[in-house]
Amino acid sequence: MLRNDIQGLILSASDADETIRQEAMSELKSLNPPDAKEVLDLALNDPRPEVRTVATDIIVEKVIEEVSVESNDQSYEQSIKQDDLEVKKQEIIDDRKSLQNKLWIFFAVFGISSLIFSILILIFMYLM
Repeated sequence: MLRNDIQGLILSASDADETIRQEAMSELKSLNPPDAKEVLDLALNDPRPEVRTVATDIIVEKVIEEVSVESNDQSYEQSIKQDDLEVKKQEIIDDRKSLQNKLWIFFAVFGISSLIFSILILIFMYLM
């Protein structure tokens, strides 16, 4: 829908004829334009109950939509944080395993070196 059409509906929502106001508000409800705040404020005080009802419906839909978007954003952010935590947890586990492997290699080399050194000392003592 063109912006001019929405502006026309916004103007029609302030028309003197109650039927035109009600129809304009019904159309605005289906379009839900972001720039209809002033019209909605006026429509909430309209003498015709049908116009007030449509304006209230539009406001309620906008609030529900905003809450839904915020809720989805928060859920998405929480899932990203949860994913980040899982990745960091896995990195820590991998680092621990790597450190354990290095320690095992160190002790194995140290043990073999000590054993070779002990054998050399025994050979040296035997030769003397």
